[in-house]
Amino acid sequence: MKKGKVRIGLIGCGGYMRYAHVPLILKEKSAEITAVSDPVQSQIDALRERHNLMAPAYADYREMIRREKLDAVFICTPHSQHYEQARFALEKDLHVLVQKPFTIRSGHALKLVALAGKKSRFLMVAYQRFYQEQSVFARELIAKKRIGEVRAISCYITQNWVGISGWRADPVLAGGGFMMDTGSHLVSVVLRITGLKPVEVSAVVENYGKRVDIASIVTVRLENGALCALSFFGGVLRHEESISIHGTEGSMELSASQWQPETLRVNNEPVEVPARFKPGSPDATFIKWIRTGGKGYEPPHTAVDTIKLTEAIYRAARAGKMVRVRM
Repeated sequence: MKKGKVRIGLIGCGGYMRYAHVPLILKEKSAEITAVSDPVQSQIDALRERHNLMAPAYADYREMIRREKLDAVFICTPHSQHYEQARFALEKDLHVLVQKPFTIRSGHALKLVALAGKKSRFLMVAYQRFYQEQSVFARELIAKKRIGEVRAISCYITQNWVGISGWRADPVLAGGGFMMDTGSHLVSVVLRITGLKPVEVSAVVENYGKRVDIASIVTVRLENGALCALSFFGGVLRHEESISIHGTEGSMELSASQWQPETLRVNNEPVEVPARFKPGSPDATFIKWIRTGGKGYEPPHTAVDTIKLTEAIYRAARAGKMVRVRM
């Protein structure tokens, strides 16, 4: 059990940290932001100004970790930096929450999971959909065979990436494009809800003149023989999202629009989520794990499987044929 407030250091002070993570941390009375770090001073200034936060600031996250008394770090930086930053924090005996995707290489993800286990630290990848009540209830319904055995899945996610720039447009920093980034949400929640592992995959990827992928159409064969069609469209106006799961005894659909979950339907009828399923977030759950000594903790195995499948999708697109997922 953690006595006193959970002391959190921020690695990366960009827009998503400012607008998403920090407000959720500040809602938690049992946690405090002890220090922040970012190599760009203007990002630190923007975060401080928005939240009236005067915690000590560092250009180098390693200096912050060495000098400040922390329990955990939140990492929200370019994808290719996640591995080194999370590894350094874990080696210093800190708990780690990292923004999606986990890493850009599955080998790195596996090393982090092993290191977190060795250090007895909690490691989380911030997939919001894992804690939205519609997704949690859908996972329970699938486990209880409400629609029988899963046989087919059809899903898509869209967002406006037409004018993408900055580090997300750099394949070295980002490790990939729309499918690696926003698409990671779709891949992870499908694997999470169904509990199934991917076996082989084929893919068509389109860059539309960019250095990173903007649109992809993917077919996945899952371990039980079910087929899954995943579509990632980054060249459109707005965010929309849909997951349809079809089984031997019925169908289920989850949808979202403009980042807000909408209706959960079973056999085309809206289903009310029971009151026992409360809205949640990765941030609140992570802080709770630290406070309670790990009650309910789950290592990020689905996040590892997500990056394994992502790697296979890019390999399949380059090869122009179906390839095995290296599980």
